[in-house]
Amino acid sequence: MANPTEITFAGKTGRYYSCWYLKDLQKKDDAAFRAIRKDGEIWHTVYHRESDFSEPVTIRKGCGLVNRMGFIIAPETFLPGDELFISQAKYRKLCDDIREAEMQS
Repeated sequence: MANPTEITFAGKTGRYYSCWYLKDLQKKDDAAFRAIRKDGEIWHTVYHRESDFSEPVTIRKGCGLVNRMGFIIAPETFLPGDELFISQAKYRKLCDDIREAEMQS
């Protein structure tokens, strides 16, 4: 499946992109890379466990530099705060959706 993958959380929808896809897109077509974020949307960084690159742990508003798994481009209100620890059992579906999106990217 091509990037992006739609991700829904608490009734809000965003688009998940893998780091590898975004890096390749920026290198090959910078204009297309810049066009993926629409007005009113921000970057949300999905971070993985330090010891397991396939396991999402946290989502934070903004662009992160280390331990990033991918990005969700969504409205600023996508998360209830600046950071969400999705490794908690109550976020199992969100965690599974991100893991599945990463595997398909």
